[in-house]
Amino acid sequence: MAKKVKKIDTKQRPLPFGERVVSHLNETEEILAEIYTHKARQEIENYEEACMALAMGIKTAIKESGDSRADVADKVNKYFGWPTAGEMETLKKTGKDKGVKHLSVHMFNHYLSKPAEYPIPGYLIYAIQHATESLAPCRSFAEAEGGEVVSMSEREILSVGKLFETKVEVSRLLNEFSRGKRRT
Repeated sequence: MAKKVKKIDTKQRPLPFGERVVSHLNETEEILAEIYTHKARQEIENYEEACMALAMGIKTAIKESGDSRADVADKVNKYFGWPTAGEMETLKKTGKDKGVKHLSVHMFNHYLSKPAEYPIPGYLIYAIQHATESLAPCRSFAEAEGGEVVSMSEREILSVGKLFETKVEVSRLLNEFSRGKRRT
């Protein structure tokens, strides 16, 4: 018995699967290349430059947060359980301000305007990052060594990309096994 010959309708437009696959693979390669590209190390030449880099990171964090320096100083004080600017005024009036730990706006301005003369204490970086909800201050440390700081949300996105890369590799291996190209 003769088999029926399948007729292909020549009036149908071809589906652009080949173009889409090639486009998708190119995009995937670009993304993976970007992930694995390392930044050049930014050399810190001297003490003043190191102080300026940290101050710039803090200024960037403050700007991105939309808060004023006074607001950030108060948030730093709250972070450590120190009195805010308003509470310090009350303590000064009662004479109970002696020996009380506090970050004043005046001192905060010195840290940011004259960082080489008034180096920023390291413990303040934790509070500043928390107050501004920004990782910009610690980025200056990472970039000096050619590194990069990744937030939790960025880390999750990178994890998804790595999972996709693994999926592609597993699919390739399964295809090789099914075609008999690869032997165990």
